[in-house]
Amino acid sequence: MSIPAAAPVPATVAGPASDQPRVAHNRWDQLSVPPLGSWTPTMTVSLVVPAYGDHDELPLTLASLAAQRYPPELLEIVVVDDGSDPPLDVPAFAGDVPVRAVRQVNEGFGAGKARSTGGFTATGEILLFVDADVVLDPHHVEAHARWHHTIDHAVTMGFRTFVDFADIGADDVTRAAADGGVAALVEGREQQDHDWIEKLLGETDQLREPRGDLWRVAVGSSIAVPSWLFREVGGFPVFGIRGCEDTIFGYRLFTRGAVLVPDREAHSWHQGPRHLDDQASRDAAITRRLPVIANHAPARNYRRSVPGRAFAVPYLAAEVPVSEATTTEEEALRCIESLLANDTADVAIGVTAPAGDPVRERLDLWMAGQDRVTVTDAATWSATHPYTPIRLTVPPAVRTAPDALVRVRERLAHHRVGALHVVVPGMAPDAHGTVEAVSTRAVQRAARLTDRPGEVAALVGELFEERWVPGEDLGIGSVGKPPPAGGSGTARDARIQRLEAQLGAAEDTLARLRRRRVLRIADAFGQVARARRPGAAMAALRGLARTLAGRDQATTARRDPPDPAG
Repeated sequence: MSIPAAAPVPATVAGPASDQPRVAHNRWDQLSVPPLGSWTPTMTVSLVVPAYGDHDELPLTLASLAAQRYPPELLEIVVVDDGSDPPLDVPAFAGDVPVRAVRQVNEGFGAGKARSTGGFTATGEILLFVDADVVLDPHHVEAHARWHHTIDHAVTMGFRTFVDFADIGADDVTRAAADGGVAALVEGREQQDHDWIEKLLGETDQLREPRGDLWRVAVGSSIAVPSWLFREVGGFPVFGIRGCEDTIFGYRLFTRGAVLVPDREAHSWHQGPRHLDDQASRDAAITRRLPVIANHAPARNYRRSVPGRAFAVPYLAAEVPVSEATTTEEEALRCIESLLANDTADVAIGVTAPAGDPVRERLDLWMAGQDRVTVTDAATWSATHPYTPIRLTVPPAVRTAPDALVRVRERLAHHRVGALHVVVPGMAPDAHGTVEAVSTRAVQRAARLTDRPGEVAALVGELFEERWVPGEDLGIGSVGKPPPAGGSGTARDARIQRLEAQLGAAEDTLARLRRRRVLRIADAFGQVARARRPGAAMAALRGLARTLAGRDQATTARRDPPDPAG
């Protein structure tokens, strides 16, 4: 079995690939991290703080950063002033932690640009991005960092509560942190959780479900990444539109194989209510950012399903490897044209062969007018479209029905696997007679865990699972046994396939619900054991009682749409 190649993976700071924990899907709970205060950190952390006009809020934020229970010699703070007028007054130190101020020209909404500027300026092994209007719990940095000491491709996300900080100053934060915590400062004041995040976490079993859209939870107010991974994805994208830059940053990290970890002990308090506190404002913000997210983060619920519609980042990238020794020009042309004739145009096609190959040169001439087709070598193609979520290898003798690519995409999503091996009728079931469809995320994760390229395919199957499917089920055939001209089956066949898919989905849902209940009970016991304050212990015990009673957080969450803004 062969799978589409992954782009080269850089060396990491946490050790050789063979020493890294192997996490299945996004099962971050398979990792074991130390309790807060029970271990000795060794990795450096840069706290990157983008700021614009936060003259009153920034001193409280810096006071909470100065009070972190993390060795100050391992910390630095980088404040990026996005053209505040007047400029922010940034001290050289916050307690014992050095502070660097960087100023950039304001060009509209500049949070993404400021975060990238700060990230590329920072020197820490871990980059922790926090907003300039939050007050961090004293263990916030430690809670993030313990995961990064355990695995080198974690992306950790903290939590925040919105609360009024009127009449609270930086000195108050410093004293409260020294006395055991910031929570006492705001006790009794009305507090609001990030409801849409809680809803998404409830729907995804705290990001442990094997879903392809877990990245939607990424918010720039408290997110920590390895510095090498930050650089690999090019930092935060810059679009100048609120609420999409951190979402797309999260998508890119997720697609590069990161393990997303939500840690409730990495807590903070936002100084004041949400920026978008009413539903009308949220809906308007979603409308503004939707075109950007749709183009740069392939997901069916964001993209318009219109024939012929293409996007900046294609949903699928199909490689057709050719060679004068094994492929005729006509055979390859028919394969490529059957892919181009598919119902979805949300696909990029790469025709690969070594430079100088006669078939490649002829196909290059044929495809001169096709924007969706690139004729190149295999290594170059593997690095093209790095954030396309699904990559295929299609032998040139394959023929696809008009709905084949959509069926492949849907089957991968249905089975929630890392690799789909489609056995082509009329061809030997080997590397030359199988269409391989793989999750880019799965391949990237596997490639990080081994120094031997030949082991990547086995690791994809081990960590993300794999399925073998007959080509007839997906409208995929060959020269000898082409697919039906009208698609992959009759109307009756299509109804049967839909019913089979619905039955399979119901079985998968039942299995997930059973597993989710077990995991929630374990989580509830863990929260009781980790509680550091009587009030927290009582809250954890109440949560355990609700879990044992069978009340599911996901069923009681508010039904607001996901809202990455503010």
